[in-house]
Parts: sequence; structure tokens; C-alpha cells
Amino acid sequence: MSWIVSIDLSGSTGSISLFSDLELVCEIALEGPFKHSERLFGTLQDLLKANRLAPGDVSAWYLNQGPGSFTGLRIAMSAVKGICAVTGADLKTVCGARARALGWWKEKGSPDITAIWVASPASAKQFTLHRYQIKDGQLEWVSAATEPDLVPPALDEVLLVEKESELGIFWPGQSRFLPLAALESDEQDPSLASPRYWGTKEFVKSPLFAAAE
Repeated sequence: MSWIVSIDLSGSTGSISLFSDLELVCEIALEGPFKHSERLFGTLQDLLKANRLAPGDVSAWYLNQGPGSFTGLRIAMSAVKGICAVTGADLKTVCGARARALGWWKEKGSPDITAIWVASPASAKQFTLHRYQIKDGQLEWVSAATEPDLVPPALDEVLLVEKESELGIFWPGQSRFLPLAALESDEQDPSLASPRYWGTKEFVKSPLFAAAE
């Protein structure tokens, strides 16, 4: 039996998921806002203890590598790199925008949807926008937007946001989708290569999004 833990701390709330042979066992939410550093280790310890596991029993750890809150990404990366250094487990990083798009498409999508836009917060009023198209039953990365006026231009496209608003569909980052996104990765997505922080050139500072706060 292979145990996997996935962690997503890219937004104001976060979550930790446990898998057994890629089957989801449970997902625990880290309610925020931004309490990741206070709750990560305690929640992780409780999760493993409840399933009679030790950190050394986990064969692989999946992390959201961004885009998102630099603080949350850094906390998760630092913690898990330390665990993997001690236990020898594999560390796998996943594009958070792709995981959100793929998760929504698998759970909520319809055949009428042709593209998914993902808005990822980088700070209180800064966002990255990723666009994925659905083609031949596959999710393909198209672009990372840098213009503030980019919004879904057609009725057959959707926008995923991390705060409930009329601007899009509320769909924050969720750790249970990270292993799935890693298995169905798109090599064209430039954020898949290595853990990274999305710098200011990828931010979209938009009054449209700021109005939703």
C-alpha cells in the first residue's frame, strides 16, 4: 500500500489530503485566513495519527507550487522539503491553477464548456490569470494573462475565483486535486518545471477583481 499526502496552501484557506494508492482517504481544511504556519504541523500530525501513520510511511508528497500566496507556498515547500530530506520520500510539485481547473472540470464541468480561466491571488489585490482549453477530452494550457481587462469572453467559458462573487465561480485551491493534475499534466504549461514564485510580471492588478473583496 502506497500512502500519499498532498498540501495546498496557495490561498487564504488551505487543505491537506491523504491518499492510499491514489484513492482519497480524507481531506482536512485549514480554515483561515492565512493561519497556515500555525496549523500546518498540528493538522498534519493529527491526520497521520488518525490513520496510524508516521511521516516515514508516506512515499510521496504533492505540493501546489503556485501561483498563489508566496507565504503559503513557502511554508508548505519548506516543511515538506525537510520531511522528505529525513524520510527519503518523493516530492512532487503541481501547478495550482491547473489543479483547480482540472478539479472543477472533473467534478462540475459540462460538455458545453470549451475553456476555463483560473484567477489565482498573489496578494490582496493582485492575481494571475491562466486559461485552459478543453480539446478532445483533454485540458490544455493556453496562456497566462498579464492584461487587467481579460475576462472570459464567451458564454461557453468559465472563470474560477477564490472568493465568492458575481465575477466567477467560487472554486479555491483544494489539495485533493494535486495528484490528479500531476498525472494528467500538460507539458506546455510553463509552471510545471519546478517550484516557483510567480513574479510581478505575471500579476494582474484589476479593479474588477478588487471590487469583489
